Amino acid sequence: PQGTLFGRNTTGGAINLITRQPGSEFANDQKLGYASDNEFTSRTVVDTGEIGDTGIRALFAYSHNQMDGWVRNTLTASDDGYGSTNSNSFYADIRADITDDFSAEYRLDYSDMHAQPAAYQLTVVSPADQSYFGASPAFGGAPLVVSPNFRSTLQSYDADPPEQDHIYGHSL
Repeated sequence: PQGTLFGRNTTGGAINLITRQPGSEFANDQKLGYASDNEFTSRTVVDTGEIGDTGIRALFAYSHNQMDGWVRNTLTASDDGYGSTNSNSFYADIRADITDDFSAEYRLDYSDMHAQPAAYQLTVVSPADQSYFGASPAFGGAPLVVSPNFRSTLQSYDADPPEQDHIYGHSL
């Protein structure tokens, strides 16, 4: 049935996310969280309900997530460790029931995310690779570190550049 409902390429299944419309009564919801690696999350949703007798309703949502990362790069600030993230998202849905037969709905979503990629750690290296990459400090590079155990700190001059995503959308 997924192929019939969502197109022929969904034979493995489909997930359909439907955002709820603004309600007719005022409501708000606030969720806060704190976790390991100094992770802080916040989610706020405000539903205005019907504004007077205008037939206009609105729903606003804001989300924030930040984390220091789980592997510390000793050559950067502590909040720029590998796996660190800082993101903000905003969503607005404004609906106007103009007549019994006509309504208009405007939606806006915006997301801004900054993150450091995950750290890759070597656990096993062949002797030939150990010899070749082990010469890196002589040429100004970071030393080759091979450890069978998880390391919570690394030293890297050539870390991957941070990821930066700015995404937005509108619909009417």
